[in-house]
Amino acid sequence: MTTVLLLCALYACAHRVPVAEPVDAFEIVVRNETWTRASKFKSDDAIPVLLPRVVVPDPATQAKLDGLLTDEILTGSTRTQAEEDGWIDAVTWSLAWSGAGIVDLRVSVEGSGAYPDGFSNDFVLDVRQGTRLGVEQVQEGCQPALLDRLNRDVAARVAAVPGTPDDVIGIADLLSNARFTGLADFAVDDRGVVFHLDYGLPHVVAGAAPDGDFLVPWSDLASCVAPGAAMERLIR
Repeated sequence: MTTVLLLCALYACAHRVPVAEPVDAFEIVVRNETWTRASKFKSDDAIPVLLPRVVVPDPATQAKLDGLLTDEILTGSTRTQAEEDGWIDAVTWSLAWSGAGIVDLRVSVEGSGAYPDGFSNDFVLDVRQGTRLGVEQVQEGCQPALLDRLNRDVAARVAAVPGTPDDVIGIADLLSNARFTGLADFAVDDRGVVFHLDYGLPHVVAGAAPDGDFLVPWSDLASCVAPGAAMERLIR
C-alpha cells in the first residue's frame, strides 16, 4: 500500500493558505491491487486497480468511511464479480477537491466488451462525520425549483444540438427526453455544486451528447442548503 499526500488540514491542503477553522487530520491510502480476470476472452488476465481509503483518527468515523468506500460501491462490482465478469480493464481515482472537512473522490472505471467503454463517479464525503453527501444537503422545499432550473439548462443545451431531416432519427431526437430526475449525482469545488447528467445515448453516438455537467454556484445555493448540512461550511 502506498501512502499519498495528505496528512494535514483539509482546507489548507486544497488551498495552500493558513486557516483558522478546526484541523481535519486525514490521510489517503492508495490500495494498489491487481485483480485477476477469470474469463479468458481477453489477452491480459490482470486488472490494475487503484482505489482510495480515507484514514481518520476516530475509530467510529473510520468505520463509517470504510463502509462508504467498498469495492462494490466504488466500482459497481465486488472484486469477485469483476474478476468473474471480466468487463473491467482498469480502475483509477483522483482527489477532485477538498476543503472544510469535505473530500471529493473521483473514481474512474474503464472496461470493454464489444467495444471500449467506461464511467466515473464522484464520492463527496464529510470526513468529520463519516458520511457521503447526497440530496439531503438541499432543503426538501427547494428541490423542485432546483430540478426545474437544471432541466431548463438541459433543454437549452439539447436545443442547441443540430437537427436532422424529419425521416432520420438524430441525436436531438434521442435527447428529447433528457432531464434530471434527482439531485444525488454531483461533485463540489470552489465554484459550487456540479450536477452530473448521463444522457443515456447509445455508445456509437455518445460522444455527440452535450456537456453533462451543470454548475450551480454556492451563492445560488445559500438559501437552499439544509440547516446543519455539511455544505453550509462551503457557502461563500
